Amino acid sequence: MADESPAVEVIGLHKRLGFRVVLQDVNLSLRRGEVAALMGANGAGKTTLLRCLAALLRPCAGEIRWLGHAWPARFPVGRWVGYAGHDAGLYPHLTVEENLLFAARMHRTATPVARVRAHLASAGLDGAADVPAGQLSQGVRRRLSILRAVVHAPAIVLLDEPSAGLDGPGRAWLREQVRRLRHTDCGVLLATHDAELARAVSDQIWRLRDGRVAAQAGMSVAVAGANVVTRVAA
Repeated sequence: MADESPAVEVIGLHKRLGFRVVLQDVNLSLRRGEVAALMGANGAGKTTLLRCLAALLRPCAGEIRWLGHAWPARFPVGRWVGYAGHDAGLYPHLTVEENLLFAARMHRTATPVARVRAHLASAGLDGAADVPAGQLSQGVRRRLSILRAVVHAPAIVLLDEPSAGLDGPGRAWLREQVRRLRHTDCGVLLATHDAELARAVSDQIWRLRDGRVAAQAGMSVAVAGANVVTRVAA
């Protein structure tokens, strides 16, 4: 995997769900060590795009390249991509620690117990390690879902509405977590309605409207492929 390759590159992506065109001619490039925010109204296609990038949905046309590798090449997308969906998707009967250990071991992470405990401590969840996930508050479930997406040290992290349900300290933790991922040379894409979060952590802001990428109004823009993206200060 060449370091020069973008973390994720999207070329002419189209996606239809039933008779509805959700994404059309999307062209994006996210570098290693870069954070981008994907914004847009409900139904604009943000979650669909993230699920395509996580290889959970297959595009109808176009190409996605992860670290220079295109599907359906034999590339372990799950190993190199961490995804936290809008639904936390935790195992409710497993404890907080067990949920993370399951993910770490599934991806054959080295020293999984030590890594999981370090992540729990960093999120202030070490005191809840033995609590079943089904008993957690929405905010704690959100933190745990994000930790599960990053516990195996992926090169690409995709977060769908990561600030949903987080209180003030939780939002501060999220911002710090995203900055930490950037410093580990990870490419991060977060879909969000949270303009404050997007401005605080992002190098780029991409706005989806009717399945297409458009410029954020009132900000300087740069052209990427056939679409226009907004570049902002980190």
